[in-house]
Amino acid sequence: MENNSVLQALFKSLFIPLILLCSGSALSALVIPGIISDSSEIESLHEARLKKAIEFGDRNEDFVSKLNVLKTLMETFNNQNVRMKTSTKELRESAVAV
Repeated sequence: MENNSVLQALFKSLFIPLILLCSGSALSALVIPGIISDSSEIESLHEARLKKAIEFGDRNEDFVSKLNVLKTLMETFNNQNVRMKTSTKELRESAVAV
């Protein structure tokens, strides 16, 4: 009989901690995977945005370099044409000669 009362006392003293342990385990099993998946989704979104920003920066550098080349070519073309431009006096003389 004493053995039975010891078991009942042990059961009564461990009942609430065991219930708390089981409910905490079940809650953790349900909540933690959701938190981890949200975190990994946010991280992948951040990586995608960073990749797009780097890609945009690379395209911007390429565009700026092409634009600088075009500007230099146009300035060179303009400078060559200004130097070779005939004056008004020369144009009148050539019109009279014809």
